Amino acid sequence: MKLILKTFASLLSALVLWEIILSNSVVKNSGFINHPVLGRINKAGIAVQGEEGFSRIKLNNLGMRGGDISPKQKNEHRVLILGDSYTKAVQVSDNKTYSYLLQKEIKNKLKLNFNTINAGRDGASPAYYIHLANFYDSEIQPDSVVIQLVDQDFTEDILDKAKQFHVVKKANTFQTVYVDEFYSDNAFSRLFLQKFPKLSFMVEYSVLRVGGNNFKKAMAAKPTHNNPEESKVEKKPSPDYDEVIDWTLKTLKDKYPNLVILYLPSIDNYADITNEKPTKIERSLNKLAAKNNMNFINMREDFLNYYHTYYKPAHGFNNTILGGRGHINEIGHELSAKRLANIFEERILK
Repeated sequence: MKLILKTFASLLSALVLWEIILSNSVVKNSGFINHPVLGRINKAGIAVQGEEGFSRIKLNNLGMRGGDISPKQKNEHRVLILGDSYTKAVQVSDNKTYSYLLQKEIKNKLKLNFNTINAGRDGASPAYYIHLANFYDSEIQPDSVVIQLVDQDFTEDILDKAKQFHVVKKANTFQTVYVDEFYSDNAFSRLFLQKFPKLSFMVEYSVLRVGGNNFKKAMAAKPTHNNPEESKVEKKPSPDYDEVIDWTLKTLKDKYPNLVILYLPSIDNYADITNEKPTKIERSLNKLAAKNNMNFINMREDFLNYYHTYYKPAHGFNNTILGGRGHINEIGHELSAKRLANIFEERILK
């Protein structure tokens, strides 16, 4: 019995120690609450990210990065910035996000009361932005809006019925759907929370989150095949996304003032960049944004030109795969902020 108690005490002590270490150096989540309009959001508090890049950030009472939002001033030009984890950007510090850098550049250059609000949220898609347009209008009162898009918005997220906000097609058009009883975007966490809702506090522990993520990665790892014939996978034809992209762009333009679309391509600079051609989603966005006469920024040329000049990639971090297809790093944020500042100065603030 003494041996069992000593073993249990040792394991408990190790878990407590790892929790302290991980929550201060690798990952710390403030937890989640269910907001009556925004759905499942981060609790207000401090979060730490150290698995890809590093940051220690403050989350406000709307689950957004930064302090609580103050009442709008009379002479203020307020910019709402919507996007997914690329915009939330927990991989970089507060003063390195494209949202902050845009605000800084316009303030310094034009001496305006110009403020950006970073409303990026993990796993978000255009379904969120469309469904929540009225809420953002009443709560934030933006004069302009930037919406960041990536390929996964259309290939994985917007039509995914497992998401709290998603889009369905009805009667030759699309409409947004909000799932009230929602637990998590992660299938493993969702299954656990549905079966054991009173144990929801456990998923906030860093030890369990890191362990769960590693387990998920291990399960998703592709097996190696000695026989080349076994590794052959029949490729399915690529779906036609034009219809949902066209509807998305038109609806966003209708719902948000002075809209700018910021598209962030996925570029692996350490692969054969001669094969790094625009994806089907990217080509569709280029075409349909022009058709709908939208303020549209595609960062492909900026990212590639910078790499060809300085041999530094806009994606990836030293503690992951440098130059790989991860989130944008400080360079990516800086380049995006410059393009946004140009379009605001030339087309919107004028």
